[in-house]
Amino acid sequence: MRVHSSIIEDVFQIDGRGCVVVPGLLLASDPHVCIGDPAILRLPDGSEIQTTVAGLEMIRTIHRKAMPVLLPKNIRKADVPIGTELAITETRLRDDDPNKSLLNIGDNVWVIVNYRNKAAQQGTIESAIWLHKFHLWHYYIVDTNGNKLSKRYSSYDLTKLDQESGK
Repeated sequence: MRVHSSIIEDVFQIDGRGCVVVPGLLLASDPHVCIGDPAILRLPDGSEIQTTVAGLEMIRTIHRKAMPVLLPKNIRKADVPIGTELAITETRLRDDDPNKSLLNIGDNVWVIVNYRNKAAQQGTIESAIWLHKFHLWHYYIVDTNGNKLSKRYSSYDLTKLDQESGK
Protein backbone atom coordinates (compact mmCIF):
# COMPACT_ATOMS: atom_id res chain seq x y z
CA MET A 1 0.00 0.00 0.00
CA ARG A 2 1.32 3.38 -1.01
CA VAL A 3 1.25 6.57 1.06
CA HIS A 4 0.76 9.93 -0.65
CA SER A 5 1.74 13.08 1.20
CA SER A 6 1.65 16.80 0.57
CA ILE A 7 1.98 19.99 2.58
CA ILE A 8 -1.29 21.89 2.88
CA GLU A 9 -1.11 25.35 1.28
CA ASP A 10 -4.74 26.40 1.71
CA VAL A 11 -7.90 25.26 3.51
CA PHE A 12 -11.53 25.97 2.64
CA GLN A 13 -14.68 25.31 4.66
CA ILE A 14 -17.71 24.40 2.52
CA ASP A 15 -20.99 24.65 4.40
CA GLY A 16 -22.79 21.33 4.52
CA ARG A 17 -19.82 19.41 3.10
CA GLY A 18 -16.75 19.96 5.23
CA CYS A 19 -13.15 21.07 5.04
CA VAL A 20 -11.21 20.96 1.73
CA VAL A 21 -7.41 20.99 1.75
CA VAL A 22 -5.21 22.14 -1.13
CA PRO A 23 -3.18 20.89 -2.95
CA GLY A 24 -4.38 17.51 -1.59
CA LEU A 25 -3.24 14.61 -3.77
CA LEU A 26 -0.38 15.33 -6.14
CA LEU A 27 -1.27 13.73 -9.48
CA ALA A 28 2.39 13.14 -10.38
CA SER A 29 2.44 10.41 -7.68
CA ASP A 30 -0.29 8.47 -9.58
CA PRO A 31 -2.70 8.24 -6.64
CA HIS A 32 -5.38 5.54 -6.49
CA VAL A 33 -7.16 6.81 -3.41
CA CYS A 34 -10.76 6.03 -2.49
CA ILE A 35 -13.31 7.63 -0.20
CA GLY A 36 -12.77 6.15 3.25
CA ASP A 37 -9.01 5.64 2.87
CA PRO A 38 -7.14 6.53 6.08
CA ALA A 39 -5.44 9.91 6.33
CA ILE A 40 -3.17 11.51 8.90
CA LEU A 41 -2.88 15.25 9.42
CA ARG A 42 0.54 16.07 10.93
CA LEU A 43 0.19 19.57 12.31
CA PRO A 44 3.14 22.00 12.48
CA ASP A 45 3.15 21.69 16.32
CA GLY A 46 3.91 17.94 15.98
CA SER A 47 0.45 16.66 16.91
CA GLU A 48 -1.50 14.31 14.61
CA ILE A 49 -5.15 13.91 13.69
CA GLN A 50 -6.25 10.47 12.42
CA THR A 51 -9.06 10.81 9.87
CA THR A 52 -10.27 9.53 6.50
CA VAL A 53 -10.83 10.84 2.97
CA ALA A 54 -14.43 12.04 2.68
CA GLY A 55 -14.19 13.05 -0.96
CA LEU A 56 -11.97 14.04 -3.87
CA GLU A 57 -12.71 17.39 -5.45
CA MET A 58 -12.72 17.70 -9.23
CA ILE A 59 -11.67 21.28 -9.86
CA ARG A 60 -11.23 21.90 -13.57
CA THR A 61 -8.11 23.77 -14.57
CA ILE A 62 -5.93 23.61 -17.66
CA HIS A 63 -2.75 22.58 -15.84
CA ARG A 64 -4.14 20.60 -12.93
CA LYS A 65 -1.31 19.06 -10.91
CA ALA A 66 -3.24 18.10 -7.78
CA MET A 67 -6.67 17.02 -6.58
CA PRO A 68 -8.03 18.79 -3.46
CA VAL A 69 -9.22 16.45 -0.68
CA LEU A 70 -12.46 16.77 1.29
CA LEU A 71 -12.09 15.80 4.95
CA PRO A 72 -14.94 14.52 7.18
CA LYS A 73 -17.40 17.08 8.58
CA ASN A 74 -15.94 16.83 12.09
CA ILE A 75 -12.67 18.41 10.84
CA ARG A 76 -13.00 22.21 10.71
CA LYS A 77 -10.85 24.77 8.90
CA ALA A 78 -9.46 25.98 12.24
CA ASP A 79 -8.21 22.42 12.97
CA VAL A 80 -5.91 22.40 9.91
CA PRO A 81 -3.29 25.17 9.86
CA ILE A 82 -1.32 25.99 6.71
CA GLY A 83 1.85 23.87 6.66
CA THR A 84 0.11 20.72 7.94
CA GLU A 85 1.25 17.52 6.23
CA LEU A 86 -1.52 15.38 4.72
CA ALA A 87 -0.60 11.68 4.41
CA ILE A 88 -3.15 9.35 2.74
CA THR A 89 -2.70 5.58 2.55
CA GLU A 90 -4.14 3.67 -0.43
CA THR A 91 -6.13 0.69 0.88
CA ARG A 92 -7.36 -0.96 -2.31
CA LEU A 93 -5.26 -3.11 -4.59
CA ARG A 94 -4.38 -1.59 -7.95
CA ASP A 95 -6.08 -3.17 -10.94
CA ASP A 96 -3.32 -2.14 -13.34
CA ASP A 97 -1.90 -5.46 -14.63
CA PRO A 98 -2.96 -5.84 -18.29
CA ASN A 99 -2.47 -9.62 -18.04
CA LYS A 100 -4.68 -10.25 -14.98
CA SER A 101 -7.68 -8.36 -13.64
CA LEU A 102 -8.52 -8.29 -9.91
CA LEU A 103 -12.10 -9.33 -10.60
CA ASN A 104 -13.27 -12.17 -12.84
CA ILE A 105 -16.24 -12.78 -15.09
CA GLY A 106 -18.94 -14.38 -12.95
CA ASP A 107 -17.85 -12.68 -9.70
CA ASN A 108 -20.75 -11.31 -7.63
CA VAL A 109 -20.15 -7.66 -6.70
CA TRP A 110 -21.69 -4.63 -4.99
CA VAL A 111 -21.41 -1.20 -6.58
CA ILE A 112 -19.98 1.21 -4.00
CA VAL A 113 -21.89 4.47 -3.55
CA ASN A 114 -19.49 7.38 -4.20
CA TYR A 115 -19.26 10.55 -6.27
CA ARG A 116 -19.64 8.47 -9.49
CA ASN A 117 -22.26 5.98 -8.29
CA LYS A 118 -25.43 7.29 -6.68
CA ALA A 119 -27.09 3.94 -5.94
CA ALA A 120 -25.81 0.72 -4.41
CA GLN A 121 -26.46 -2.17 -6.76
CA GLN A 122 -25.65 -5.86 -6.72
CA GLY A 123 -24.79 -7.88 -9.78
CA THR A 124 -22.43 -10.20 -11.60
CA ILE A 125 -19.48 -9.25 -13.77
CA GLU A 126 -20.44 -10.02 -17.38
CA SER A 127 -17.26 -8.80 -19.09
CA ALA A 128 -13.97 -7.04 -18.41
CA ILE A 129 -12.01 -4.76 -20.73
CA TRP A 130 -8.48 -3.37 -20.44
CA LEU A 131 -8.30 0.38 -21.06
CA HIS A 132 -4.82 1.18 -22.35
CA LYS A 133 -5.33 4.93 -21.95
CA PHE A 134 -5.96 4.63 -18.20
CA HIS A 135 -3.93 1.45 -17.54
CA LEU A 136 -6.95 0.04 -15.75
CA TRP A 137 -9.54 -2.72 -16.04
CA HIS A 138 -13.21 -1.78 -16.42
CA TYR A 139 -16.13 -4.11 -15.84
CA TYR A 140 -19.65 -4.48 -17.18
CA ILE A 141 -22.24 -5.73 -14.70
CA VAL A 142 -25.51 -7.64 -15.04
CA ASP A 143 -27.92 -7.01 -12.15
CA THR A 144 -29.75 -9.76 -10.23
CA ASN A 145 -32.62 -9.61 -12.76
CA GLY A 146 -30.27 -10.22 -15.69
CA ASN A 147 -30.36 -6.61 -16.94
CA LYS A 148 -27.07 -5.13 -18.12
CA LEU A 149 -26.20 -1.97 -16.19
CA SER A 150 -25.63 0.95 -18.54
CA LYS A 151 -22.19 2.01 -17.36
CA ARG A 152 -18.81 0.42 -16.85
CA TYR A 153 -17.11 0.28 -13.46
CA SER A 154 -13.51 0.14 -12.26
CA SER A 155 -12.43 -2.09 -9.38
CA TYR A 156 -12.53 1.04 -7.19
CA ASP A 157 -16.29 1.15 -7.74
CA LEU A 158 -16.86 -2.50 -6.80
CA THR A 159 -16.63 -4.78 -3.79
CA LYS A 160 -16.50 -8.53 -4.39
CA LEU A 161 -19.14 -10.50 -2.49
CA ASP A 162 -18.39 -13.75 -0.73
CA GLN A 163 -19.89 -16.47 -2.95
CA GLU A 164 -21.34 -18.44 -0.02
CA SER A 165 -22.72 -15.73 2.25
CA GLY A 166 -23.44 -13.07 -0.40
CA LYS A 167 -21.83 -10.41 1.85
